[in-house]
Amino acid sequence: MILIVSILLILLKAISDGMLLRKYRSEFWMNNYKAISSLLMSALLAILILLSFACLSGISFKYGDNYWFIIGGFLLMKFALFDVVLNWVAGLPINYIGKTKFWDKFWQWFFKKTRFPIGMFFGMLKLICFFIGLTWLL
Repeated sequence: MILIVSILLILLKAISDGMLLRKYRSEFWMNNYKAISSLLMSALLAILILLSFACLSGISFKYGDNYWFIIGGFLLMKFALFDVVLNWVAGLPINYIGKTKFWDKFWQWFFKKTRFPIGMFFGMLKLICFFIGLTWLL
């Protein structure tokens, strides 16, 4: 159940952000869709933060001591799926790395410094993160 909810929230957020990048900003339903997906993503992040605080303070819930697997699995799935779906919906190349966010600048610097091919390295890294996140959230 956690896997399905995580994937749905990541896809909702990526699709809405990708459609905004594609210039669907003026449509009324798109603004509502963006607000709903942002609200759901914020709620999930708040739940993950509360779970991490609960784990640190010793409170136990139904899932036992697997909080770190849930949080780590969600973050790995977000890393693996979000940019790929966002770039696909926005009409950008799948391996596109932006220039504005901190992680975009980090990856630009990393690939310039190491001279690794972006497609193969980034694709395999995201595939590995997807499978690790999948097993942690099952």
